[in-house]
Amino acid sequence: METNKIRMIELLSLRQEPDHYRMELCVTASEERNRFVLDIDEHTFHQLSAAVPRTGERVRLSLYPKWDAFGKRFNSSLTKVNRDTSLHFPFTCTKCYVKQLESAMREEALSVQEEHRASVSTTPNAGQKQSSEKVHFRLLGKRFRYIAARLAVFTIILCLASITMNRELFEDYSDPLSHRVIAASSNETLTEPSPAPWTFGPGIVQAASWSGWNEKPLVESMRSAKQDEEKIQPAEPEKKLSYEVVQLPADKLQYSLPKGYVALTFDDGPSVYTEQIVDILKENDVAATFLFIGKNAKRKQEAAAYASEQGMVVGNHSWSHSDLSQAESEKALIELKRTNELLEEITGDPTTIFRPPYGAVSNELKAQVKQLGMKTLMWNRDPEDWSVKSAADIVKYFHQTNPSGGIYVLHEKKITAEALPEIIDYLKKKKLKFAVFE
Repeated sequence: METNKIRMIELLSLRQEPDHYRMELCVTASEERNRFVLDIDEHTFHQLSAAVPRTGERVRLSLYPKWDAFGKRFNSSLTKVNRDTSLHFPFTCTKCYVKQLESAMREEALSVQEEHRASVSTTPNAGQKQSSEKVHFRLLGKRFRYIAARLAVFTIILCLASITMNRELFEDYSDPLSHRVIAASSNETLTEPSPAPWTFGPGIVQAASWSGWNEKPLVESMRSAKQDEEKIQPAEPEKKLSYEVVQLPADKLQYSLPKGYVALTFDDGPSVYTEQIVDILKENDVAATFLFIGKNAKRKQEAAAYASEQGMVVGNHSWSHSDLSQAESEKALIELKRTNELLEEITGDPTTIFRPPYGAVSNELKAQVKQLGMKTLMWNRDPEDWSVKSAADIVKYFHQTNPSGGIYVLHEKKITAEALPEIIDYLKKKKLKFAVFE
């Protein structure tokens, strides 16, 4: 199944030449990185020049410039990333710039697809490799295993009830020997041991032979069995949540989903809005993946536990939300381990998902994540809910982008919680299947 590719665009340089203006970009699709040089218009060049920081940090461009109908212009932003923080700088741009950006993204996607086809056609076991790289879906997550356990307990109760009813068909409670057996089963002390009159096989009750056998009337036994059967009412099955669990690949970053699927993920919690967001998801019979910051989880342990108890997936988003790709190896490993230990103590489950702050990764960080038994979850849809002014702006983004195959990165904000019911309703109307990760 073809998946949508994420594009991360880094701005490498801006140049003013005698007759035109140029920008150099690094475009990342999946794990492929290629450089592009684009000619841009004068307005966008000067806007970028004013917004770009002069201190040498990495600069990432927003993937989705937005049309401002009131101002009759396109708005975009760039993000300056350093070791501990990220700063966002807005700028205005033209339709020409937007088309150039889309062209670079499209060319990058086509080049990745061509390289993939070439590798498939030249590799003897390409079919097996391609098959092994598909996203594996598990239809039964924690919620469904819980339902299965309840059904198993109910089945055992029915079996015991069946045994009890069959026993009543043969047992004579007026017989003194029978009373002695019942007393023994109730831990009452007998004056002298007596052999049990029953032997139990799987689902079968047999009577031992001895003198003085008295059978209860069959009609009375059938009436007793019917009364017992009426007392046992099957438990109402728990409502099945409309989501699937996606097994993340261990050896590559997960940026997107197959067409027909969508995932909501929430970064930077837990917060005062965690329980509200979880309740909205539950009311709509869907689930999401929450990437918690360790120091926040330490302060909001009840909120973190609540998310896990309600069937949400909880993952690691570092301890301090610093750029671990630029951190010293020992510091990065300490942050990962410390967060894992706290989340596992709170939820009772192993932490298997990691999302790098700012989406910044390095080969060393990927190796450390894999060493700890975790998998890396990225994203390909960003409504930038940390910068917009209203819930309507967030909802508008969902309507302006194709949600199929999207992994949306959201944050635990008041306006995000306000927009969430309308977002879920829109995605359901698109007939998309919600996904969570493990």
